[in-house]
Amino acid sequence: RVGEKFIHWADDREPIDLDEILASISLYWFTNTISRNMWPYRSLSKLPLNLEKPLGYSYFPRETFFVPQAWGSNLKSFVRYENERASWGI
Repeated sequence: RVGEKFIHWADDREPIDLDEILASISLYWFTNTISRNMWPYRSLSKLPLNLEKPLGYSYFPRETFFVPQAWGSNLKSFVRYENERASWGI
């Protein structure tokens, strides 16, 4: 299932090589480090709902995590959203 996410979530204009997918998955599987890799992101769930400073979001080619515009548009500090995928109908 993880490999499928690399294929379906990534920028399909630049396909990810199977060896690259397997290397990424193997890194976490064989070293048993996926939970330690995600640990720094735990604080993101505790962010205040409305930040004081202006907030923007950009999506870059080959990103594997796509943030919908609706997630940020409810924040009063959300000022800009740049996403090439919007032109793809996503």
